[in-house]
Amino acid sequence: MRSRPTVMALVVLLLSSTLGGCIGLVPAREFLEAQRDPVEIVTVYDRVAFSKTFSEPIPQRYENASSFYVDESVIQIDVYFKASFVGSDQIGCLDAGGALRNVQVTLTDADAGVAWSTEVCQDANPPEESLLPQPEFARGEWTLTVDATGWGEGFTNQFKDSFNVVVTIHRNCMKYPLEDSC
Repeated sequence: MRSRPTVMALVVLLLSSTLGGCIGLVPAREFLEAQRDPVEIVTVYDRVAFSKTFSEPIPQRYENASSFYVDESVIQIDVYFKASFVGSDQIGCLDAGGALRNVQVTLTDADAGVAWSTEVCQDANPPEESLLPQPEFARGEWTLTVDATGWGEGFTNQFKDSFNVVVTIHRNCMKYPLEDSC
């Protein structure tokens, strides 16, 4: 009969040590963590874009640049480009190499290499291009640069050179339940 009070004392001691005070918080925390939803990997998108519609009857110059940061979370970079030049389907690039009407776009990576570029002096609407890591993107600051010249008219608003370039950066992000961390 003596072993029964010893067993009861051990059970009471065990329960009191796991359910009371700071030590009792450990099993409670573990229980709550086990009930939590799992971590999700979501893709978030950042965009860098330039757009210009020329409306002056004399050639205008447009220059701009923007930077964005690429790290290990970037999984893909998409480039959309479209340019429209009034009458280019009939006259083409009549001036010397498109000096009066042209668009030059360059995407430079962190290692100063050209990741994507184009130069046009006629209407252009190529399909969107996707850049994938091979095996990874150069980490650091990337730069999108645009240098364009065009003209238009504002009287009838019918004849205007224009361009649009959009770079979309796809990033993987770990989203924890009950947190808006992405």
